[in-house]
Amino acid sequence: MVTNIPKVSPEQLKVILEKALDNPKTPIMLWGALGINASAIPAQVAQEKGIDFVLLQCPLLDAFGLDDWAKGKDKGILFLDELTSASSLIQAKLYQLILNRVTLPDGWLVIVAAHAETRGCMPTALTKESIELVVE
Repeated sequence: MVTNIPKVSPEQLKVILEKALDNPKTPIMLWGALGINASAIPAQVAQEKGIDFVLLQCPLLDAFGLDDWAKGKDKGILFLDELTSASSLIQAKLYQLILNRVTLPDGWLVIVAAHAETRGCMPTALTKESIELVVE
């Protein structure tokens, strides 16, 4: 169970994401139960703002071509779903992308989603540098 982290409704999350796009350097970490469809709200925000939305299902990724998604795109939302379920190689590469913004254009907001029960698997450096929210 995730404790001491703000709980937000889908409506509140939408407002938070809209504000976060003004300064997209800080990643947002979303925790929630299986099946909450956490990517729907960021996708909606991106559509309403007219920016790109890229959803990467982390357990299905391999290291080849992982950096190609952002080429030629200045602003958008990168949604990394189920990061804690990815292979250790992919997790390490994505941590560099998230924390050091390696290959990430300045106008991109990174959102990481994972199931609440896997929070202990997330590196402390990543949780400390992120805005953590529990989606209800």
